[in-house]
Amino acid sequence: MTRQDQLAIAPEALPIRVVGTTINGRGLGGATGVGAGGGIARWAGLVANEYRIPWRNSRLEPLTLDVIAGYISDFLAFARERPEQQFMVMTFAGHMGTALAKMFVDVPPNCALPGAWLRASNAAFPARLFLLDPELRLREKGGQIALQKLIAELRTSGTQKFELLTMRDCASEKIYALTAQLLGATHVSIERVAASDSARSAVLTEAHAIWYATHLVLISARASGTTHSAPIRLLGLAAREGLDIIDISGSTATQ
Repeated sequence: MTRQDQLAIAPEALPIRVVGTTINGRGLGGATGVGAGGGIARWAGLVANEYRIPWRNSRLEPLTLDVIAGYISDFLAFARERPEQQFMVMTFAGHMGTALAKMFVDVPPNCALPGAWLRASNAAFPARLFLLDPELRLREKGGQIALQKLIAELRTSGTQKFELLTMRDCASEKIYALTAQLLGATHVSIERVAASDSARSAVLTEAHAIWYATHLVLISARASGTTHSAPIRLLGLAAREGLDIIDISGSTATQ
């Protein structure tokens, strides 16, 4: 924690990714299947730096929730037996994700869950708002008022705790921190992921921010005739990860 109102979230502290997979073999009982090339393909359990949980059969049809629950139970037992190892559960299974999220309610403390699943299984979970603000509208009165109205609406619907997310060292980080303080929220700073170049680092950091968040809030309308590749990429990723996407850009233009 770098300040009382600011938390630092470090993705590298969670090395084992837990992902959904497709069963390549015919059976459901073991942890291996016959791959297309005749070799053994691992589709369940720990494989290198991943723990794999099957959720589709070889015809790409979803498994029943009871079957998936069995694989999840196996993973939870595996994690409990290794308290020194950290696990980072990724979202999977598309529209079935909400049902799966409830199967992870009793995860051990060494397992981190995505924000979208935490909120799906607990309505009182804090709203983690990742603000998509490429034009820095939050520096203006209109942006501040629009965000204040959104938080008021979320409070009316029962949410009482809020986090505002920003990338570490981004241009608007100080604005986010001050805004969070004024709104009674917590400012969360997402650590940048180390990578071979700055472009890849940015993409990986964005992906981690989306994993952590519960909402993606669009606060800047796209400038006329201008393409912002990062916002477009984030919108697509947020939709796939099951985040609530809220567009308040129209409200900022009227203030």
